Amino acid sequence: MFRTINRGFSLVELLVTLVLLGLLSGIVAPGVFTWLDARDAARKRDEVNNLLQLLPLKARFNNQTIVLNDLSTLQNSDLEVTFSKPLVVLSSGYCLTTSGNIIVKDRQYSFTVTEPFCDVEYE
Repeated sequence: MFRTINRGFSLVELLVTLVLLGLLSGIVAPGVFTWLDARDAARKRDEVNNLLQLLPLKARFNNQTIVLNDLSTLQNSDLEVTFSKPLVVLSSGYCLTTSGNIIVKDRQYSFTVTEPFCDVEYE
C-alpha cells in the first residue's frame, strides 16, 4: 500500500556527471587558452602597428627627426619590441625601412617597417 517516492539523484549519477564535466573541461580548456593567447598576440601586433603609423605625424607636427631603438620611449612600455637597426622617421614624415621583433610570452613575431609611411608588414 505504501509507495516510496525517490526524489533527487543517486550518488552514482552525481559522480558520473562530475567525471563527464571534468573530462569535457580537460578537453576544451587547452583550446580556449590557446585562443586567448592568440588574441593577446594579435592585440599587441595591432598596438605596435598603430604606434608606428603615428610616428610620421608626430615627426611632421614637431618638425623633428625621431630615432627609436625600441618602443620603451613611447607611452606604452609594456610591449617588448626590438629593432634590428634604429627606426628613423625624418622631420618630413618619411620613415626609413627597418625590421624588428615583437616578443609575446614564448613567441616571437617578425615584422618589417616599410617606407615611406611606416607601414608594418608581418612575416
